[in-house]
Amino acid sequence: MNVIIADTSGLYALFDRSDRHHKEAVAFYDGLKDPATIIVIEYVLVELMTLLKSRGFTEIAIKFRESVPYSNVFRILYITEDIEECTFSIFRKFRDKSWSYTDCAIMAVAERIPNAAVFSFDHHFVQMGLPRVP
Repeated sequence: MNVIIADTSGLYALFDRSDRHHKEAVAFYDGLKDPATIIVIEYVLVELMTLLKSRGFTEIAIKFRESVPYSNVFRILYITEDIEECTFSIFRKFRDKSWSYTDCAIMAVAERIPNAAVFSFDHHFVQMGLPRVP
């Protein structure tokens, strides 16, 4: 199974046609091989919903969130106490980096999923040594 962890930048590009990475994000999503799972961690979901609403895409945000429980591709991963502790540990250890707390949470989840890639247009995941797609 293809497991991909979504970053806010990848998902936002998928939904906003004016985003400079929109075509690339859509081509990536359309080219996913079955079976594929895109994990949306709780922190990314919060960021995405807030960003979409702040940019006038409230209805898209609502439709996305409503569709996730029925999706064959998207899964929400809620942050456990263990993942939160690991997130904070990464955040504290790499204080010299400009990684967001959400980026650190993605890294914490990626450490638990062998061969997971990150769907993102953010260079921080390359710095972390994580495979980034597209």
